[in-house]
Amino acid sequence: MNFPRVSKNIYPCVSVHVNTFGIPVTPNDYNNKFSYLYQKYGDICEFRLGGYRRIVLSKPDYFENLLPLSKNLAIFTKHEYSPGVNMLGNFGRGMFLNNNYESWKINKYFLLQSISTPGFNEEVIKSTIESFEKLDGYWNSLKESQSCDDDWLQMDLLKWTSRFMTDIISTITTGERGCSMETYYNTFNDKSKLENSPFDDPKLYNSDKFTRALVAYTRGLASFYYIHPFFIRNVPYYKNKANILQKNKDYVIKTLDSMIERRKFDFANTPQKLKSKNDLLTLLINHDAKSKMVESLSDENIRALLCDTFMAGSDTG
Repeated sequence: MNFPRVSKNIYPCVSVHVNTFGIPVTPNDYNNKFSYLYQKYGDICEFRLGGYRRIVLSKPDYFENLLPLSKNLAIFTKHEYSPGVNMLGNFGRGMFLNNNYESWKINKYFLLQSISTPGFNEEVIKSTIESFEKLDGYWNSLKESQSCDDDWLQMDLLKWTSRFMTDIISTITTGERGCSMETYYNTFNDKSKLENSPFDDPKLYNSDKFTRALVAYTRGLASFYYIHPFFIRNVPYYKNKANILQKNKDYVIKTLDSMIERRKFDFANTPQKLKSKNDLLTLLINHDAKSKMVESLSDENIRALLCDTFMAGSDTG
């Protein structure tokens, strides 16, 4: 976790070098260095990386002390500007990658207004129950199709849990039905049964494909944090990685922009259709329209808040 320099050095300091001159840097490189720092300096130490001072917290108690108990005391975590990340993504929107406090504060206000409503909480409970019933149905179906004589079925619980969470987050965030569990369930069936899947239609929202694209984009973006745009444009390895990230980003943006456009159209022309909807997207648009604040919530910030919510709830495996 990064902290601004507010006093003299009080922690063990060490110089850490990460090679970014055309040589691929993997997550294991960072993990190995952090493990080395922990073994040599203990639970807390500092180092410099990318021209910035870093403080490493290796004990959960230290981090928990930073987390507020009240929803009104959310921490503003400022991310230093990265030319490489800004080339592939963008700062100043949403909450997670927003280093503009005024913009962050407005987004926080609209987000808290939306998720604090009774309707949203009821939607979370309803979606969780419905998704669990579907999950139970898929498991029973697999047990029957595999002709299991015993009362147990061997499965990869992590993969099922990840898709279970994705479908819940999809419903409460966008109001669109998730298909991640259904897609994973279909992988156990014959290919002949998958020919007429409704999610083959590119016009329909595919929560499984969307979430995989968003996770791949976000994880890949982190690896470019200390890479200069020159290498991204000219070194084949980074250039190819950047092209893949750009394709994932374009798919995510196109999907969310389409949802926002359709929902705003319904809000303007047939608002009665949205009275029973309590998903985050609908609530953000509704609160923005009724807000007396001078600053409004732009489509880019709505999109960023939706991405933040997806990543917080669905990147579980």
